[in-house]
Amino acid sequence: MEVLWLGHAGCHDVHQAGAKAAHLSRLASHYRIPPGFCIAAQGYSQWAEVRDRTCSSLATPSIPPALSDALASAYRYLGEICGITDPSVAVRSSATDEDGATLSFAGQHET
Repeated sequence: MEVLWLGHAGCHDVHQAGAKAAHLSRLASHYRIPPGFCIAAQGYSQWAEVRDRTCSSLATPSIPPALSDALASAYRYLGEICGITDPSVAVRSSATDEDGATLSFAGQHET
């Protein structure tokens, strides 16, 4: 799973990071904002395909080890950047098909 950091060029791409994260990343490259990261859309899609094939409507799927490891590693690094072991974070969805130039799907996707 690829982690994209706000402010880095790879995170500016709406198709890789989703609209919210890409716009925030562009801002982060020019202005001081709190550090953050997102999981690349391709990595999420791979997990979603597995989840959709294996998940019954009654079960909550577990996070695959590769995604869990990527998130844990990024969170630890975020703590290093912030200078604290357990930083508080805000979690947001940033779908690649919402909040475009001509469409907005705010509130229509389950997070």
